[in-house]
Amino acid sequence: MEAEFQRGEKELGKPLSTSAAAQYYDFTDLKWALYKDMAFLGLVTAGEFDQANLGKYVSELEQEKNPDPIACFRLLATTVQGNNYPSGFFEYLIKLKYVLQILQGLKRSFQAELK
Repeated sequence: MEAEFQRGEKELGKPLSTSAAAQYYDFTDLKWALYKDMAFLGLVTAGEFDQANLGKYVSELEQEKNPDPIACFRLLATTVQGNNYPSGFFEYLIKLKYVLQILQGLKRSFQAELK
C-alpha cells in the first residue's frame, strides 16, 4: 500500500489531492485481501468509533509515539464496519491513507512493546 502511494507521488511529483487519489490509485485486489484478513480476525463487526470523525481520530493517532494497539484495532474495524466494503467507502479510506496510517500506528505500538 505504501509503495503504491510512493509510486504515484513519484510519477506525479507531488502528493495527490483527495479527489485525484480517488481516481488515480487502484487498490481493488488489496482491499479484498485486507477485508478478508480483518473479517477473519473478527474486526469487520467490531468498529466503535464514529465514522464521521474518523479523519480526526486517525490524525490524533498519527501524532502518538506509542499508540494503544487496541485503539488501533478498533479504528481499523471502524474502516470496514457496516456497508463500507460493498459501497466502496473502505477503498476510499484506503486511498485517503487512513488505513495506512492506522496500520503504521499499530506497527509503532508493537515496536514500543518490544523495546
